Amino acid sequence: MKTTSLNGGWELTWREPKKGREEGIPEGVRKGRWIPARVPGEIHLDLMEAGLIKEPLYGRNAEKQAWIEDRDWWFRKEFLLPDSVSLNLLLATRYLLLFEGLDCTADVWLNGG
Repeated sequence: MKTTSLNGGWELTWREPKKGREEGIPEGVRKGRWIPARVPGEIHLDLMEAGLIKEPLYGRNAEKQAWIEDRDWWFRKEFLLPDSVSLNLLLATRYLLLFEGLDCTADVWLNGG
């Protein structure tokens, strides 16, 4: 079995709950500010590295950051298959997309579908 790693190069953004669906998926999430994300990772750490929040465990920062729990979080990554994969082989082959550690409920789209 051949594998292609999807580690590194992820980005994230957020929406009000269900707003992405109203705007159209995936078109709705193309709007907004995207920041670098670690996958696997933790949203608070990504937001801190982007300078958008302060350390949640300091003082009353956690209270000020309660909005984070009330958002829908969107991750994206573009990737290419190796040049050795022809279109005919691509269409005739089954692929396994494996996510380790999706939190709670998640919807996954591949190439806009």
